Amino acid sequence: MTSTEGTSLTATGEGNGTVRAGTYTADPVAQLSYGTGYFDVSIAPGSSFDRITFEVCGLKPGQSMEWWNATVEAWQAVSAQTPPKGDPLCATVTVTLTASTSLSLTQLEGAIFGAVGSSTCRGVAADGGVFSFGDSRFHAPVVGTSLQSPLVGITAGR
Repeated sequence: MTSTEGTSLTATGEGNGTVRAGTYTADPVAQLSYGTGYFDVSIAPGSSFDRITFEVCGLKPGQSMEWWNATVEAWQAVSAQTPPKGDPLCATVTVTLTASTSLSLTQLEGAIFGAVGSSTCRGVAADGGVFSFGDSRFHAPVVGTSLQSPLVGITAGR
């Protein structure tokens, strides 16, 4: 499967049954404004798998996979995934789902996945102001807080 953003997904399973995959042209739940490459992965009724593995190719450095948890109505990180590997312009993330991962096999009934993160950057000012460039998410400043010393750099985190 290939999304409109050029990311592709290949899924395999260990067990019996059918693994299905599809793509969306945009975020199907309209809640992930900073995501790209949306996929749907499910197992057919009556299937019995010990493990589902899928690879998403076409990600950029710093991107990872999240899934839409309809129960809490929020995007959540997939617990068992590798960091992007390979070509920096077309990196691959491998996701492995089992009975004990965050998004377990029992939840894999039309699960929606989105690639999140950014290959763009943020800048920081000495007074603590953070500036977003490209598709980086903006994080509002902490108003009324004084710094004891000027900032000299920032690091990525979640």
